[in-house]
Amino acid sequence: MSKKLLWFGRILGGLVVLIFTGGLILVSLASIFEESPTDTNSGDFLEVLPMVIMIPMQLIFYIITWFPKKKGELIGGIAMTTISLCMGGYLMYDAGSNKIIMGLVFCIPFLIPGILFIIYSQMKKKKE
Repeated sequence: MSKKLLWFGRILGGLVVLIFTGGLILVSLASIFEESPTDTNSGDFLEVLPMVIMIPMQLIFYIITWFPKKKGELIGGIAMTTISLCMGGYLMYDAGSNKIIMGLVFCIPFLIPGILFIIYSQMKKKKE
């Protein structure tokens, strides 16, 4: 059962990281090619800066979960859970009228794999 939990977290986490990282890259490329070099609206960039930082951090900690000998599942799971709660909180604060929906859309997909990795590491610890 614990191996199934681990692999479900890995597959779900991988899909979530790929989708959100891909979306971040596409939005970044679209904004680069859309605006002229003389148009500098730094307010838009500052609004998305926390997401530009947090989504790659999720990718880094997802990769860390693949290293079981160094307690990667626990470290990565705690970090993914914490960052997802920060992302959800930030978007609930910043998203305007869609506060709760935006917070949940970005929080829950990263939160579930993070919790699965924490549960797996605790189950593994009890076996040892």
